[in-house]
Amino acid sequence: MIAFYRLNSYGNNLISKLRHSVLLHALQGKLVVQDPNDEPASVLLKRIRGRERKIEKSLPKINKSDSVYELPKLWESVRLGEILTFKYGKNLPKSKRNQNGKYSVYGSNGIVGYHDKFLIDKPAIIVGRKGSAGALNISTGPSWTTDVSYFITPQDGINLNFAFILLKSLRLEKLAYVIG
Repeated sequence: MIAFYRLNSYGNNLISKLRHSVLLHALQGKLVVQDPNDEPASVLLKRIRGRERKIEKSLPKINKSDSVYELPKLWESVRLGEILTFKYGKNLPKSKRNQNGKYSVYGSNGIVGYHDKFLIDKPAIIVGRKGSAGALNISTGPSWTTDVSYFITPQDGINLNFAFILLKSLRLEKLAYVIG
């Protein structure tokens, strides 16, 4: 039993290191050949900035000294808040939900019921903020996010699955212990 645990623990450590290595290579643009004909990130960012709401508090610019990695030529570093907006969910007590409803209701750690109405009309990332702070879920269609969570609907041009993996890599659940 002890030998199995050590082997299992060692294997988990290797898997964790492999995941970290793949993520590091992805962040540096080393997983695929960079196509010089791809649209520069600056063009996408201009489109996002042109459509987005005014940010109440402007985010500081990223300096070259802030960058940990050297990025491929067409890439840019931005603050997370420039491409993803965390919005509060809305209270929906269990007594007001319809368990036979068409739309999923998300709490801080996943689906907690169903309802006839939706709060969000498109796919979103649900981020727990109370209870299971930092827990991440993807809603693939219209849904309701309760007030114990945030929801994120990425800007056009930002892939939902990419945003989910990006947030997962930040290990938000570990921040709950630091902040809370």
